[in-house]
Amino acid sequence: IASLYKKLNLTKQTLANQNRELQASNEEIRKNEERLHFLVYYDGLTELPNRKMILERLHLLVSLSENEKSAFYVVFIDLDNFKKINDTMGHLYGDDYLKYTAKRLQEIVHEDDLLGRLGGDEFALIIQRNIKEDAVYNYVESLRNELCDKIKTSCSEFKVSASFGISVFPQDGKDPIELLKSADTSMYKAKELGRNNIQFFRPDMKDEILNKIQMESLLLKAYENKEFFIEYQPQFNAEDHRIRGLEALIRWDSPHYGRVAPMNFIPLAEE
Repeated sequence: IASLYKKLNLTKQTLANQNRELQASNEEIRKNEERLHFLVYYDGLTELPNRKMILERLHLLVSLSENEKSAFYVVFIDLDNFKKINDTMGHLYGDDYLKYTAKRLQEIVHEDDLLGRLGGDEFALIIQRNIKEDAVYNYVESLRNELCDKIKTSCSEFKVSASFGISVFPQDGKDPIELLKSADTSMYKAKELGRNNIQFFRPDMKDEILNKIQMESLLLKAYENKEFFIEYQPQFNAEDHRIRGLEALIRWDSPHYGRVAPMNFIPLAEE
């Protein structure tokens, strides 16, 4: 009997050790699953939801909103002059700038909204609450104002600002990709109008951007094909009634557009 008790105690101890190892293994598996989930759905730099999570949330909202006939909003946020910061200060400072901006946005967005980073200096905000467009504008305007700040470093100072583009489901897109494209298009319009402002999507914006892309392409070919020429504009002295000089002005004779008005192509060429 003593021998059997001894064997039984050894078996219990072995089982207890195996149970502890199993629990440790399960805990490690759980942590690995959490890490894997984070890598799949979150941005490693800012720890915000990434593009995959944003798209999945939009898919869910589209299916729910179609049944309930309710609207929601996608806000595309792009930092102004981020490339300049990266080029002058370096990518490490650029990463710090992105982390600072992400943290600042997290502090000021509504708790029911989803903020994520799409990549680079681009962020997306999904407004899931049932509010009107004017309330959305006021809300995004408050974000824009709160975000405007100066970051000081040992060798420079930069002002944080961003351009915001807003699309609305379902009129601006009936699927997540189309909604993001519409928000992106309106954000580019905000950039074009001087940056640091807000634009709701309009259908004619697509045509404007496509026309701009086409003109950019033709502008490069125009240089190669020698479609530019010079016109001289006299400068007249009103006091002695004599010509005091000439301005040399570039003009574009395009096979596609015909004679292009200077105001239509010179700002694009300068950009």
